Formats: sequence, C-alpha cells, structure tokens
Amino acid sequence: MSALISTTGSAPARGDLGRPVHAEWTKFRTVRSSFWTLVISAALTVGIGAGFLPFVIDTYDGSVDEAAAWAVEEGWWFEGLHIGILAVMILGVLVASSEYGTGTIRATLAAVPSRTRVLAAKAVSFSLVTLVTGAIQAAAAFLMARPILADRSIDVPISDPGAWRGVAMATLAIVGAGLFGLAAGLLIRHTAGAIGAVVAVMFVVPILALLLPPSWDTVVKTLPSFAMNGMFTPSANTFSAGTATAVFAAYAAVLVAAAGILFAHRDV
Repeated sequence: MSALISTTGSAPARGDLGRPVHAEWTKFRTVRSSFWTLVISAALTVGIGAGFLPFVIDTYDGSVDEAAAWAVEEGWWFEGLHIGILAVMILGVLVASSEYGTGTIRATLAAVPSRTRVLAAKAVSFSLVTLVTGAIQAAAAFLMARPILADRSIDVPISDPGAWRGVAMATLAIVGAGLFGLAAGLLIRHTAGAIGAVVAVMFVVPILALLLPPSWDTVVKTLPSFAMNGMFTPSANTFSAGTATAVFAAYAAVLVAAAGILFAHRDV
C-alpha cells in the first residue's frame, strides 16, 4: 500500500499514463512471487524443450539438411513453451485478480480514478515485462537447442533469420498469453476461478477437441490453444504462423476489451 501511495502521489492528470504504469510496475516487482513465476516459466520452457528435442529429432527420418529446415519451420525447440507459457498466463491472472483478494484495488482506484487508465497501465506494464522476459526465454530455448542439434549433425546457424523469426513469434505468443490471463483475471475477479478457466480453455478443451471428426479440423484450429501454439510451433494441426497470430491476437483483444467494459461498469 505504501509503495503504491508513494509512487502515485496525487491522482494523475487526465491522460497521464506514465505514473499509473510506474505504479503497476512497482507493485509487480515488489511481489516476490512475480519473479519466481517468470523463472519457473523460463525453466519449463528451456528444460522441457531440451529434454523433448532429442525425441523430436529421432522421429524424423529425412536428411540432416531437411531436418534443419523443418526444425526452423516448426520450432522444434519450443515444445517446452507449451507448458512454460501457462505460468505466464497464471501470472497475468494474479496481476489482475490479486488486488480484489487483498482489497488494494480500492487504493488503486483512489489514486487513479479513471478505470480505463488503470486497465491500460496494467496492460502496458505487464506487456513490457512479458516482452522482455519472453524474448530472453525464447532466445534461450533456441540457443539451448543448437548443441543438441549439432550432436546429431544438424546445423542451424545462429544467424538463421527463420530461427530468429520463430523467436520473435514465440515472444509475441508469450505477451499475448499474458494479456489473455490478465483479461481472464479481471473478468472473473477470483484467482482460483480465473486460473481454472484459463487451464480449462487452454488445456482441457483442446484434448476434448481431438475427439471431434476430421470435418471439424478448421474449427479446432481456431481454438485459442491451437492458435497460440501455431504461432511458435506451426504444424498440420494448426494454421500457419501468420494466421494463427491473427486469430490469437483477436482472442486477446476481445477478452481485454470485454474486461475493460466490465471493469468500467462494475462496483469494486
């Protein structure tokens, strides 16, 4: 509470977003669990990716040159991100819902009466955090994969533009996942409920969708989880990376807009 008051001071002038963003950053960095959640996300992304990559390579029976091309195209080193990104989504939920659990949302709105600016500040602050940390863990996943690939005579140069394009797409997916979780937390306003909803949408629904007949393939590809995964590990089961990005960005934008509308009209 004292950190929030000292950071914001009096209510910011109309249109001033800098101080609310700084206040949200202060709240974020002073909570120890925020740091450890990001560490867990990175550890899962890199660790599971390193453990799973040899199995992916062993299932491929083409030439080493073809393997290198497919590794870049399908982001073989990002398999761990399917799990690691869940930690980012949960952190997004906590950024929004924890203030309702502790009651500090009242102090936030007292310091910044404009709910639109509060939501914008949370979104901007958290997006910047996930952009930086996401880029680091996505790059680490690729760099970790190079010696594993080299042990099997598969050469993906560190300067490969396709590989770094995949790193950029993975980073965007992490940012989008964070906003997805943030919007879910603000919509539901209950930490356990919002986390349960996110897990159901991103992990339970996709499993059930696999039971659908092939005629539903296009519908299945539009599900949030398949769209998100298609951004960094595109395959026959997903849209291309570009289309998947557009679909997932639309989901995140609609959720944030819906959260903003409800946030503006609900009582605290």
